Amino acid sequence: MRKLFKVFIGILVLSSLFIGCNDDDDDQDKNNVLKVEDVTYDLKDGLLLNSGEDDGSWEMEWDGYWYMLALVSFDVDTENVPGGQQVILFNLFSSNATALDSGDYTFDLTSPFAVKTFTTSGYSVNFDPDIEPEDPDDIMENLVLIVSGTVSVGKNGTTYEIDANCKDINGKTVKAYYKGTLDYFDFEDWLTDSKMPPTFSKILMKSKK
Repeated sequence: MRKLFKVFIGILVLSSLFIGCNDDDDDQDKNNVLKVEDVTYDLKDGLLLNSGEDDGSWEMEWDGYWYMLALVSFDVDTENVPGGQQVILFNLFSSNATALDSGDYTFDLTSPFAVKTFTTSGYSVNFDPDIEPEDPDDIMENLVLIVSGTVSVGKNGTTYEIDANCKDINGKTVKAYYKGTLDYFDFEDWLTDSKMPPTFSKILMKSKK
């Protein structure tokens, strides 16, 4: 049930490799995009998965609520995600039981994780849900790890504005901007609701059974 997150804990030892994050460019394109160095990809949709409060059953500890935020280049409600897509995924901690707090989230690898921090995250510019990782417990294996940076969150009603400026494990600058609604799922509801369609949430969570 906890397979998806095992990799997050093991990667914490990589902190000595991490590089500081650059400030946002004033002229950053405000279309919904993922930008890796000078290459830009369009983002179409977003998903927010609430994994809840720390109940002591995980190998790490955190304050508030643990959210998985995924911004993607396709419709998260599609039943068949095509290959060759773009995905950027963040693990953030919020004080809000039903939404992300507004403000800046800074990268951290120190458990217990504080509210308004984010930890092990990653992206892919060629995501393919049909490619199985060598380690079946590790979906992060097919993502490039994000190792530093800031994720800024704004919220107006149900509309989020996400502005991320980070570095990946190879030292590349990774930026993402998304303004729009997010498909919301509660982790416990996802586990118990057998009628939920095979959306992108199930691709992310397929190993949590």
